[in-house]
Amino acid sequence: MSTVPVGQIAGNVGRCSEFDRAFMPAKASVEERWKRIDRAFHLGEKLPPASLYKVGGFYFVLDGHHRVSVACYHGVEWIDAYVTEFGAAGVWSERRDKGDLIELSKKGGEQRMEEMRSLQLVKQRREEMLREVELNRRAKALRASRKRRAGRISALVWEIRRHAGRLLKLLRILRNAG
Repeated sequence: MSTVPVGQIAGNVGRCSEFDRAFMPAKASVEERWKRIDRAFHLGEKLPPASLYKVGGFYFVLDGHHRVSVACYHGVEWIDAYVTEFGAAGVWSERRDKGDLIELSKKGGEQRMEEMRSLQLVKQRREEMLREVELNRRAKALRASRKRRAGRISALVWEIRRHAGRLLKLLRILRNAG
């Protein structure tokens, strides 16, 4: 187990749509579990270590997304984690139950991690674009609603002026008659 700087956690593996780039929940389905982890954090409960991949100087969350998210939210600088490091000689895992050293070809392991990172960035960008499209759709609907409301208010003002004009004519007639 290692202590990892939260600032070096650059992404996640497999949960691109559930957390944004800042590790904040992007879906309502994440909310309940996030709140439980946050509550445990506030109560000072011991949380299990996250599982991370290390590629170069950056880490990617394999397991413990909610714990990392809560840590980021509260500005925690360090988090406990099991780290699987992808380097030039192969993959080193600190998890004893997974084995100490997993041999991979130099080219294959790093190439696979680069592909995973690229795929993750593509997925995150797609999710961001979908959120942006949804926000634009909502903004457009809001503008249309305001425009309709403004149109109704204009119509009401015109009706009030028309009736006010009739009332003034009626008052003049009554004043002249009496």
